[in-house]
Amino acid sequence: MAFSLDQIQEDILEYLRSQMEPAQRVYEDYIPNTQTLRRNPSGEISPYIVVQFGDLQTRSAYAMTGPWDDDYELPVYIQSISADPKIARRISNKIVRVFLSRSFPWAGNVRKRPGFNMFTIDSSDSSVEAYAAPTFFNIVVQLSEES
Repeated sequence: MAFSLDQIQEDILEYLRSQMEPAQRVYEDYIPNTQTLRRNPSGEISPYIVVQFGDLQTRSAYAMTGPWDDDYELPVYIQSISADPKIARRISNKIVRVFLSRSFPWAGNVRKRPGFNMFTIDSSDSSVEAYAAPTFFNIVVQLSEES
């Protein structure tokens, strides 16, 4: 038996890809550093998006039947990566526009979590190689067994 959480995560990735690609590729990946920045064949950083899913967090709604039926929040961390801070910020703003209030089966609406900060991805000689503009979301989910 599979958990609905798997499908919710796949639906999120599929939706973001449908809204952002081909202009910006969407990857389920970790925070990039100077060694793992994705580059085109010319060595340049084409803008792209990184998605990470956080660990489920309990909410205040507890079910009488036990923890399995409680409401949980699924944190979704999305970063837009670009060689230009203005482009990274604009991609991040677009993500908020297309993702906020979206809903998926077995999940509630996408809600914004606090936090947004442009930061640099620096090489060892302190030169800026890229900019990352993260934005954070929560989605209320209910776990269930699919038969």
